[in-house]
Amino acid sequence: MSYRIHKAQGWGMPAAQFEELCLLAPVDGCKYEALDTLLRRTTTLAMPKKLRDAIFYRRGEAARRWTSTVFEPNLLTLCGHGTNKTVAPNAADLVVNVHTPDETLAVVFLPSASYAKRWYRFDDDLDFQEERWANGTAKGAEGRVEDRVLWLPFNPYPFTNDLMHPETGAPMKWEHFLELRERKDWVPAVPSEIIWWTTRLGVFSRENALKLRPVLATWWS
Repeated sequence: MSYRIHKAQGWGMPAAQFEELCLLAPVDGCKYEALDTLLRRTTTLAMPKKLRDAIFYRRGEAARRWTSTVFEPNLLTLCGHGTNKTVAPNAADLVVNVHTPDETLAVVFLPSASYAKRWYRFDDDLDFQEERWANGTAKGAEGRVEDRVLWLPFNPYPFTNDLMHPETGAPMKWEHFLELRERKDWVPAVPSEIIWWTTRLGVFSRENALKLRPVLATWWS
């Protein structure tokens, strides 16, 4: 059996924390299996216009700028506009399970199918070469590079400047990086899309959805 390299970024939490906070009933003792089953059965995921408008104006007023505006209401849209849209058959790709042959390290959530298409990949030739020649030293096929889960201090682009209060989720105004590092009253904001669909489907309470954090993962399985 050969290993394949996987890379993903999004908002997540360690596997043990997910199993604790997820509201779904476990399947075969595992809540991730319940989540995967739920998402494969979910074939429509469109945010109501009233909610999208509320997000736009609330965040704009609080932060004195608009941030995290939801431009595509159907979160299963992969690409395109109008009648030429390509839509995913279900919501399964909105979550990535960071699992190795030994254990599950984290569960990563994506805002929409279009981000899932761009932010998760596996068995990529360039990724394999990059890992094999890391630090200028070739690693043999038997020398699998260590799995990495990096919890990031800021969100990935285009959500980089989005901050929130860690308990209420209220948007906070962006400041200079050096000033933010001295403060403890903010965390990277969880995208509105993720908060909406995880609470809408009963995966998390809003309080627990706010505990998701930006993550970048590389693993082999």
